[in-house]
Amino acid sequence: MIELFNVITPIFLLIFLGFISIRLKLLDRADYSSLTSFVMKVSFPCLLLTKLSVIDLSQHFRWDILLIFAICSLLLAAGSIQFFSRVLRRQDTLAVLQGGIGVSLSNNGFIGYPVLFLVFASPPMTTYATVLLVENLIMIPLIILLLNRSKPAEIDLSKGQYTDEIIHQLVRNPILIAVMAGLVISLMSIDLPESLSLPLSLLGTAAAPLALFTIGMALVGIPSIADMTDIAWTSLGKLILHPTLVAASCVLFVDNFHDPDVYAVILLASSPMASLYPVFGANYGSPNLTASCLTTTTLLSLITISGWILILGI
Repeated sequence: MIELFNVITPIFLLIFLGFISIRLKLLDRADYSSLTSFVMKVSFPCLLLTKLSVIDLSQHFRWDILLIFAICSLLLAAGSIQFFSRVLRRQDTLAVLQGGIGVSLSNNGFIGYPVLFLVFASPPMTTYATVLLVENLIMIPLIILLLNRSKPAEIDLSKGQYTDEIIHQLVRNPILIAVMAGLVISLMSIDLPESLSLPLSLLGTAAAPLALFTIGMALVGIPSIADMTDIAWTSLGKLILHPTLVAASCVLFVDNFHDPDVYAVILLASSPMASLYPVFGANYGSPNLTASCLTTTTLLSLITISGWILILGI
């Protein structure tokens, strides 16, 4: 528990620094949109490009683990989006944010990765790479597609024109461009020159801490009762339902449940939502709710991740 607390403490320190920068008027609320745009359009795409380009897709992957994690995440995202839309009556965009990102996308950079190093003497990095592939090649492109489809049209377009506009937005999306470029570089075994890879890597390393900093900037308003309902359901889905669904699937479909790869994928699924969650929220109209949700869920994950470690006996 102490080790896990040490992993999560820097996250809250970065969030606090963002919060206090607004309170002390070191930064203005107007700076928030500029910082989130930089993360979404520059820093995060560089992070994806540098991470995906060095993954060796020819190595021996546990394809059963990949399929289990991908199918569980997709089913959970679909069910959660329907729950927020039909049961809680949330707008389509908010339903996709909460169900697609909040419940189904993990913070494997800031929390999942360090937890693996805390738990295992020799962390199963192949499983970590597999989870990255599922989230960055399947989940994020699908979520962006759903967000663009659910976002209200600013101008009156015919159905064909609206479809063309969505496709145009997807083709120009820096995140999807980075994912595809990273995949091509990996498949073709291209070694990027250091003069190019180093600046891209430096820009990429700014994504997670800057995203957490902007969360603090968004935490100015107090969540409403309706927000607390969303926070509670999203936390339940991410911290309990996601790892439980993955664990149950591994019990049913994996020959040896007591395998480091199985334990690793369950722990990765038990991480709170990605730190870019409020950045997506800022781009689609819900910065305060998504920031509050991530902060609450990350704090609760101290208890739930420790619980999963005890349940798995590792």
